[in-house]
Amino acid sequence: MIFLDTSSAIEILNGAVTLEEVLNKFKTDKFGITSPSIFELFLGIYKLKYLKKKISKQEYQRLNGDLKKFINRLETFSLNENAANLGAKIHMKLKGKGQEIDIFDCLISAVILTNEFKEIITNNRKHFEKIEDLIVYSF
Repeated sequence: MIFLDTSSAIEILNGAVTLEEVLNKFKTDKFGITSPSIFELFLGIYKLKYLKKKISKQEYQRLNGDLKKFINRLETFSLNENAANLGAKIHMKLKGKGQEIDIFDCLISAVILTNEFKEIITNNRKHFEKIEDLIVYSF
């Protein structure tokens, strides 16, 4: 299983590339996504609606519907106690080395690793490459 992080999911949702193109490129039939990435994706829609106030009710409903359809095409893996523990460890270990990254990137990585997977597709290689045991791709 290869996971999409938030940045790669946004690229697909924005139409820069289709999910089918990415599936073909990585020769797989399904991708995984973590609940922290799903949180970040919904957060982006709510940011447009409530903070930037740049989308209409219809646009909000379209974006929300598109996101839900997209998520349903992926296999979802949730944050649990083991992943939360590992995410905290990753975050503090990197912070101790002066290489602190976003907490959500630590949580995303921890969900992947605690489910015994290692591969992630991201446009944020700089952060994820700091995490031991992850194999990082871009498209």
